[in-house]
Formats: sequence, structure tokens, C-alpha cells
Amino acid sequence: MSNGDDDLYNMRTTSGLKFVPNSKVDEQQPSSLSLSSSWLSQESYSPTDEDTEALEEAWVVYTSSQPQQTDDDSLSHFQYSQELPPLTPSTRPTPLYPLLTPNPDSTGNRDGSVRVNQRSSLDLNGRATVESTFEHDLQLVWPQVPPGLHAAPLPVKWEFMRAALHCFDNPADIVNINAQYEEKWRDQNELWASLKAHPDFARRKLPDLCDSKAWNDSIQNSFRSDADAVVLTASMSLKQSAAGLEMLLELNPLRRERSCRIHRRFGSDRFLELRIPDLDSWKLPGLPEEGLENIVARWLSHDPHCFLGRNWAAFWVRNEGRKPTTKVSDVGPDPKVLGFERVSFFATDDVNHLPTQRCLSVDGNDPRRLPKCTRDEMLQWLLQFDKNWDESYLKLFSRISLGLTKTAPIITFKESQIRRRENDIKSPTGDVMNNGIGRVSLSVMKKLRDVLDLGDTPCAVQARLGSAKGMWIADTTESSQDDWIETYPEQRKWDCDWSDECHRTLEIKSYASPLKSANLNLQFLPILEDRAIDKTRMRNTIGEHLATELGRDLESLKTAIKNPQLFRQWVWESSIRSESRIHDTPFLAGLPDYERDKMAFLIDGGFDPMKQKYLQDLVFRRQREKCERLEKELRIKITRSTYAFMVVDFLGVLAPNEVHLCFSSKFADDSDEYYDLDGMDVLIARSPAHLPSDIQKVRAVFKPELRHLKDVIIFPRTGDTPLADKLSGGDYDGDKAWVCWEPEIVGNFKSRDLPDKPNFSTYFERDRQEVRDFVGRGKREDGISTMVEKAFAFSLRPKLLGICTSYKERLCYHYNSISKESVINLSWFLGKLADQTKNGIIFGDEQWKRLRNDIVGEKLRLDKPAYKTNFTGVMVNADHIIDHLRFVVAKGIIENELKSLNDFYKADPAYLFDADVTGYWNEFEKDFGKPDRNGILRAGWLVSLRMNLWDDLEACCNVWRTRMAAKKDFRLDVLHIYDMWRNIEPFIGPNVGGDAVALSQLQQPRTHPPELNTWQLLKASMTFKLFYATNTSFVWQIAGRQLQHIKGLKSSADVGKAPVLVVPSLYAALRPDNKYIRRIVAQGARAGDGDPEEEEDSDLFEDALEDFADLDLDGLDSTVGNLSVG
Repeated sequence: MSNGDDDLYNMRTTSGLKFVPNSKVDEQQPSSLSLSSSWLSQESYSPTDEDTEALEEAWVVYTSSQPQQTDDDSLSHFQYSQELPPLTPSTRPTPLYPLLTPNPDSTGNRDGSVRVNQRSSLDLNGRATVESTFEHDLQLVWPQVPPGLHAAPLPVKWEFMRAALHCFDNPADIVNINAQYEEKWRDQNELWASLKAHPDFARRKLPDLCDSKAWNDSIQNSFRSDADAVVLTASMSLKQSAAGLEMLLELNPLRRERSCRIHRRFGSDRFLELRIPDLDSWKLPGLPEEGLENIVARWLSHDPHCFLGRNWAAFWVRNEGRKPTTKVSDVGPDPKVLGFERVSFFATDDVNHLPTQRCLSVDGNDPRRLPKCTRDEMLQWLLQFDKNWDESYLKLFSRISLGLTKTAPIITFKESQIRRRENDIKSPTGDVMNNGIGRVSLSVMKKLRDVLDLGDTPCAVQARLGSAKGMWIADTTESSQDDWIETYPEQRKWDCDWSDECHRTLEIKSYASPLKSANLNLQFLPILEDRAIDKTRMRNTIGEHLATELGRDLESLKTAIKNPQLFRQWVWESSIRSESRIHDTPFLAGLPDYERDKMAFLIDGGFDPMKQKYLQDLVFRRQREKCERLEKELRIKITRSTYAFMVVDFLGVLAPNEVHLCFSSKFADDSDEYYDLDGMDVLIARSPAHLPSDIQKVRAVFKPELRHLKDVIIFPRTGDTPLADKLSGGDYDGDKAWVCWEPEIVGNFKSRDLPDKPNFSTYFERDRQEVRDFVGRGKREDGISTMVEKAFAFSLRPKLLGICTSYKERLCYHYNSISKESVINLSWFLGKLADQTKNGIIFGDEQWKRLRNDIVGEKLRLDKPAYKTNFTGVMVNADHIIDHLRFVVAKGIIENELKSLNDFYKADPAYLFDADVTGYWNEFEKDFGKPDRNGILRAGWLVSLRMNLWDDLEACCNVWRTRMAAKKDFRLDVLHIYDMWRNIEPFIGPNVGGDAVALSQLQQPRTHPPELNTWQLLKASMTFKLFYATNTSFVWQIAGRQLQHIKGLKSSADVGKAPVLVVPSLYAALRPDNKYIRRIVAQGARAGDGDPEEEEDSDLFEDALEDFADLDLDGLDSTVGNLSVG
């Protein structure tokens, strides 16, 4: 029997305890013994020596892990009986452990949640306390593993619990599942098969399997995969009910992602990330003045969290901001917004495998054995508290993020190869001119190129090295081939222990890569108009770019829909990238779950969107949704613009307000090609942008000394103020600049100097405590834990940045100006508030109210901007530039283009009928029905088969009509009807003879997958024949997989070729080959009899095709964050 907190939870959450006895039991007895309260009252039981020994072990482990309590302590949930009696076998019903009487209010709920109740208990002075009960209830968040899985590997436990939480209404029931780990469960297919066959999981839908590569890496390679790691992530959601606050835990599938430093040091299986709603959504009336953040911080940071047989300690919390429930857009009504905190936990030890030695490395001999390492030891290794006593504890706490940054380790330096510069480069006025950037030898960059398998050597990387973070650029001033790297004081965030090779390993986050045209950030629009010399011309110029992009995007479909290969490419490129998956293409009944995949699946089977009306309707709906998204997002592509990393001219050859930008390959826009921007005026900016000065006009030059630095924009080190600092307080630690050289925009723009910065010190306070206040000589041994708790409480405070930003946006809209003094002052304050937690800024509702009233000067009722509302009309004129672009420019173009697309369809109409699909059943009748010359079947068995099939399909379709009309749960209804349809079997009435050969071939259980045997294909063909015109959605949603297969067989046969089968895991990874598509379509366009006019038309078509292939339909910016290490 296992011991420890798992067994304690069994005592807490159930009326008894289930365990597997050590002794052999009679074959007729159950494999586990249930000790319920009713069983305890039976006088016939006498515990065996093995039972007693196992329970004593559990009790010892439990009591040793619990804090000492005084006699007056209130247990709140459980009331202990008298002192533990001797554990000896007896004929009397002796309790086997102190009787625990669960409070009925603290148990799990039937709907799969744990309820937090606002009831009070008594403190030591007899006062009612709500937080005591609340904190105790929080302990029930973690469900416990059944005893039979204690010896299972962690991946098996995780996936078992993920399935159980998905299937079971009450998490407290999971511990009672009678499951015994088997070695074959190391194969996840075997594990899932066992769960499906288990009676407790009967008639429950299991979640999807996790990624097979993630599973194999976790089982076979200790959660490692080259530079990647398999990670454990979960989320907790809240639901308010009449009985209290309900907390729902959901485990995410095992997945691979880029590893980080502490994962590589301790193993990623020792870390768990839990996403919880921010505390604003924890509606708990009656809590004391202490504040909810303090209670939750204490629960997270001090209490042991026992889960999966391990003790977990929280060590880091990060606010994820307020996440919308739908895709973010800068325009359109604000979606419902939820705030989240991401909490990181560290596994300190394994309850079921207690080691005798404490160490910081992973015991490779036994992957189930978890060496003890406390949270304090792990954090001490990362941050070296004893060397950083004079640091702000909040700032040092924020540096934990460096250890959690997803990176690729490239090269480990010797200490002598790390050049730690004592001074930054400063201007005559004392400003740091190279904040966040250093240099590295060219030989290191070449090694990086080889490790990352890049074609060219990058000139700049964004990376981490020990306590240093930022950018490093290649140095070519030294001729030696030595490996070296330098760091500057502003890069080094704490005094690091450079003796540890983990802190001497260069970890790459991203690198400079070829640049591409960029979309215009909507935050730049008010600044561009405000600083325009001719505001009307600036507005018209940007509107023309928007119209060009919209027209090109919408016209691309008309080109693509005429050709299957181009259409396949259009489907891929027009998809929303958030429609991601972790493994095979997911299906909902007979069709893929995502609209993009539906269209791709049908076109892959040979259906033509110009001929099949159902597919054409999917395309039109997709295009309409895309147009709506384009209108809301206002994706304005400026072809003569790009985003590039900002770096510094260490050689000092650039004058103030000069920049240098060279391209590694020719940069082509609509009419020109560039290798550099020498001699041009350009605009530079970075996001977020609030002040009128956040866009600057500078001069681009070419300096031969800097020609090796390509695909980055180089700023000068000369002058009094860093150029990056003028761009909304930027620096060089990885910030990207928007660079624009469009003459119509740049020539109509005039820069503004940085406005005066107000003093906001009277509106907030600071937490100025340092590490020395918690850790050091004369301090308590638990000083780090106390510091972590206090940092948690500060991080969990309500954040007002979003509220202040929204108010400032409304104020700008109200005045239709960003240059008004009140707007500028609020813009400055937003920059101050951005690093609120790291800088220890204490700023709440009262301070915000006072600051707002002082700055604005009067209490204004500020309406939402029109572009943030549900307004759907067309405006003739609009004052605000974003209103103008959305409601005047975009709205009109989109409505005209959709009408044009609809007219395009009507000119060559498509049809719902498909002869290839219906022909499958027709050919079957011809082959086996023995029809006479009038087509009447003479085979009675086939007539009976057909009539019975008609009846079954009609009944199934009737259920579809009824359930779809009710409009309840679409997915559940579809799955229910799909099961009905799949279960329709061939049936021939009694006393009707049949063709034994034909009947034996219908289901082919050994040669075909169940979904694609002959009977399923015949049934799909008949379903189509009966309902294609009257219940189109029913036909395709239920029988789409079979219809696609039938079409693919016939389409391939028509051209004399066999269809190509692709296994699901590879099908999900397929993407169109643009070069192949261009070539094959061009060849098809030239095919003909050599007529000159047709040849000319063919050349024109290929030119159009070239233009189409160059379209960037997604309009996505270049990204360098996801490295791929071979």
C-alpha cells in the first residue's frame, strides 16, 4: 500500500479508504478492500498484520508532514476522535486511524468541481474567520491518484488523471477507481484501450490522445527531446453557483515545447504550470480586510500541494493580462475578457519514492525516483540570494522569468571567454546608449548557424547568458577565431554564479532573419495623422493602401477557385493560424472539425468548388468570415515597410538621427527592389505607441563598416539620448522597430520632440524592501519562503494598466487628438505603469481616481469609440481615422467585393447533386440486383436490403431534424446521430434468400477500417441519394468521410490512376508546395493546340499566377521566435 498525502486525501474525501492489500486474497474476493463507515460498524472484521502495518505507515507519513497544532486549533473540516488507539488485530471494530468526520459542505460536487464555501470558523480568540475555511477548502483542488497507480510512471499518471477529470462528474470519486498499473500502459494506445474497457469509464467519451512524440519522449527519454521538453500544464476555472464558488481543474495533454534553463537543469517533469483566473473573478463576499491576494498567496507559496504522488511548491506567478475569449482585434467590440495568472510549481520530492539523499541532479538510474530538492534550494541556484542582498526583492523575483524563458542552448563558454565589461557606453549627459546589447565573436555565430542548421550566419541574436539578457551582434573587428562574448552592466540583472556551466551557456531565443513587408500597427494611425503635414492626404494615402490590400485579397479567391491546386493553396493561406492541433486532423462525425480542414478534405477527394454547391457554400461562408475579420482588424499592408531588431553602432560611425539598414536578400515591393535604404528618409516606431513623439523621422545611410550587419536596423551610439528611448522608452534587449520608407507617408510626416515628462510620485507608493530584509545573517531560516509569499501577494494585486489604457483611448477619441496635454500626461503614465510589479509600484483604485481627476480636470463621460462598438453600418464621413478606414473605406469595398463574388458564382452555378457519389450504389444494384430491361430489381434480397436501409436512414434523418431544430448542444447532437448512422447494419427480412457472396463482402471486417468498408460506403451513397437536396447538412456532416472516399476513388479512376493514401498523422502535417502548384498550373494553362491567341492568353494567365503566388494572404509579420534545432 502506498503512503503519505495520497492516503490522507483518501481519508478526507471519501467515507472510507480503498487499497490493495499486500497479502494474497481469495480469488473470489475483490482485489481491493473498501473501509467504509458502514463496514466499520460490522463486528466480524479483524484487520490482518499486513493491513495494520500498511495503515501505520500511512499514518506516520501523514503526521510527519503536518504542521503542529495546538489544542485550540480549529480543524474546520474534520473533527478528530479520541487519541489513536493501539493498532493491533482484534475481534472488536477498532478504528484503523483517527476517525475523520468530513464536513458535508467541503466535499466535491457532482458536477466535477470542488466548492469553496463562505462559512466561518473560530480563531483562537473566538472570532469568526472566513479565510480559515476558504484556505482549507483550497486544499481540495488537487484530486488524488488511485492507489493502484502509485507505482506508475508520471506520464501514465498524468494521462490517466486527465482522462478521469474529463469523464467523471466528481473528482473525489477518482481515487476510488479500481485500477492497477500494468507495464503495457507505457504504450499510450494500450492505456487508452484499457480505459475504454474499464467499467468505470464505460459509456464515457475519453479526451483525445496526447501527441505521440510527447508521450514517447516522456516515457523513454525522461521528458526530454533534444532542445525541446515535454511539459505539464493545467488550468483551473471558476463557476459561481448558489452554493458557493466552484473550482474546476483540467489537465492539458502532454506536449512538447522549447525547453528553458531550469527545465534543462532539473528536468521538465519537476515543473507544473497552472493557469488560474485572476482574483477579480473570485467573487467572495465577506472576506476580511487582509485581502484575497494575501490568502491566495499564502495558499500557493506555503502550503504543500500533493498531486500525482509528488509534493509541489509554487515559486513563480506571472500575470497574463486580460485575455479575450475570442481573437484579439484593435477594432470591433471588445470581446468578453478574462484575466489569468500563470503559476509555476516545482516538485520537491516524491511521496511514494522517498530518497535518503538530497541533491540537485536527476537520478538517471530510476526515473520514478525523485531526488529531494526544496524550492529554496532551486531558487538559490538560479538567483544566488546570498550574493544579491541589496537588490529589490520584487525586481529579483521578476528575474525568475529568465530561467523560464523558452530558449535553445547553443554553446557553453569558459569563464575566461566571458568578457564582463565594467561600464556601459554613455552619452555626454550620462544616458546609457547600449542598454541591453553586447557583442559576440563571429566564430560563435558560425557555431550557432551550424547548430540551428541555418543557411546563412545570423548577424544578431536575442539570447540569455547567466544573469544577462538582450541582443548580441557579431563583431568583425577582431581577426582571431577565438570564441568570446561580452556583457555590459545593464544586461546583467543580478550577480551571477558564473562557476556553474548552466549559467555560462548561451541560450538563444530568436535571431535576425530575412525581412518582409509589414502590416501597419493601428496604434500608429493616430500618430501618423497627428504629425502629418497634410492630414487629409495622409488619411487618403493609408486608405488607398487598405483598399489595395483588400481588393488583392478578395480577388485572389476568384483566381484560386477555378483551379484545384490553387484552391488548395488558398485554403491553407487564408486559414486562421489559431486553428491549431496537437496531432491528427480532428473530425466531428463525418467531416473535419475546422472549416479550413473541411474545405481541404473535400478538395483532396476530388470535389470541385465550381461544381459542388455544398463546397462552394463553405467557401463563400469562409470568405465572408474572412472579410469580416479583415474589416475589424484593418490589416493595412505597407509594402515599403518592415519590422527589424534594433541594435547599436558600437563603432560610432553613425551620426545622431542616422540609421543603417541592409537586407540579406533583395527586398521587393510592388515596383522596386532594395538591398539597403541608403539616402532615404524613413520613419521608425515601436509598439506600444502613445505619445506623438513615438514615431520619428530619421535618415537612412550606408556605412561600409556596418555592411556585415544585415536584417537589423542599426541606431547610433552618438548624441545625448538613445534613439530607441525616443520610441516609447525602448531599448536594445530585443525590441523591434517598424521601419517605413513609403514616400507618400514619410514625405508627409514631421517629427515631434519628446514632450516634458510629469512627476507622478505623489500618486503611488513603492515597496522598497530588499533581499537583505528576508535573507541573510540573523534572518529566519524560512526567509526565502516568506519573500516568495510576499512577492506572490504583490503580483496578485489588481492590475489597472488595462483600465487606464482603455480610458486614455476613449479620451483620445473624445478629443480626436493625441496632442492634448491631458492625453500626453496619461500616455506618460501608461509607460510608468507597464512595469508596476517589477518596480514595486503600489497603485490602486483610489490613486487612479485622484490622478484621473487631476489630469483630465473635469469628470467626463467618455463613450466607446465607434470602432469598438457593434456598429455595422457605412459612414459617409468620419472624424477619427480608424472610423474612416473601417466604416468608409473597408466597409464599402468588402460589400462590393462580396456582391461581385456572389455574381461570379451565379454566372456558372454549382449543384448539390454528384453523379459519382450516387453511382456507387447504382453500380452495386446493377452488379447484384439482376435488374430487368426497365431497371426493376429481380433480386428480392436486395430489394429488402434497400427498403430496410431507407427506413433506417429516414429515422436517423428525422432525429437530425428534431435535434437541429431544438438548437441545444450541436456537437453532442451530431455525435449522437453519427453513432445512430454508423450502427445501421445490413438487414434482410425473414424468408428472403440472399446472395451469400455479396453479403459477405459488405462489411469486410478484416480488410478495411470500419468507417470505409463496403457497407459504410453504400450506406453513404444511399444517404446522399435520399437527402442531398432536402437535408444537405445532415448528409455531409454524417457521411462526409465516406462521400470523400467514394469521390476520390472515382476521380482517380477517371484519369487512369490510383488514389494515394496518407496516414492521419502525416495528413495533418501536409501543406501545399507553392513552386509545384505554380509549375503544374502553368503547364495546364499552356496545354492546347498551339494556337497563338491561346499561347498569349496562357502567358497572361501565368503572369497572373505569378502575382497570385506572391500574395501574402495572411499578412503575417516575420517571426523568429520558434527555432528548430535539428
